[in-house]
Amino acid sequence: MTYLNKYPIVIFDFETTGLDPVNDEIIQIAAVSSKADTDYFNEYLNVDFEITNSFIHKITNNYLNENVKDSRKEVLMKFKKFITKYADKDAVFLLAHNNFHFDSKFLEIAFKKHNISLPKKWYYIDSYPQIKYVCPGFTSYALGKLYKRLYGTLPDNPHNALTDIKMLYKVYLDTVVDTLSETDFKKFLLKKKNLRINSSMEAYFKQPIELMNLSTSIIKILKSKNINSLRDVVICYQSVDDFDKYLTTDLNIQSSYYKNRINFWAKQMAQL
Repeated sequence: MTYLNKYPIVIFDFETTGLDPVNDEIIQIAAVSSKADTDYFNEYLNVDFEITNSFIHKITNNYLNENVKDSRKEVLMKFKKFITKYADKDAVFLLAHNNFHFDSKFLEIAFKKHNISLPKKWYYIDSYPQIKYVCPGFTSYALGKLYKRLYGTLPDNPHNALTDIKMLYKVYLDTVVDTLSETDFKKFLLKKKNLRINSSMEAYFKQPIELMNLSTSIIKILKSKNINSLRDVVICYQSVDDFDKYLTTDLNIQSSYYKNRINFWAKQMAQL
């Protein structure tokens, strides 16, 4: 058991027909929750065109035609249900390797293609920059390279989504979790560069702090701490133990009216 088991984190991976989330498709989804790390989700999805990259993941049209019975939407709905099962008050962190540039893009576009709503409190975290932060100086941060460097050999069947989530979970525990205390992990996780809001709420949270109708002097104080958007307010609120004390002591905001106003906005947005 580690502190990671307390958090609503789902580690996931896709195998796809290519690198373009619009024109290529997901053909395998695997996932596991940090809360129940022996409960694996592993499903294949069929496609109606020729798979040309089977040499990478060994998934062929014949295999899918023989083994997949559910429609693509049905499999995606099963995946959504699996994630929701491990959410905490509807919130969940979705962790993948190179998530910001690959997996999250495929996930959102796949859901849009099949008219599946994306829950507002699904947040993306990416193991790639996190591992790079705690293990500087490695020549490669590709998952296979990391695993081989740490353990000397690769497991059977690499480039299979189920194998990859098992590899990632082990590497993540032995690098990020082993290096960072729980307090440091929470602070690190909530930094703007390490956490992404899904597209369903992205436009709202990108709005400037001027929307909160604060005085010019208060706006100036917030911006001096790089709190420029509504998203920055939420991240700040979630990353400190006593937000009111932070406003008073760290930001030197003495006005009860504006402190209450900022607190109100932060609490309301954190619940979205």
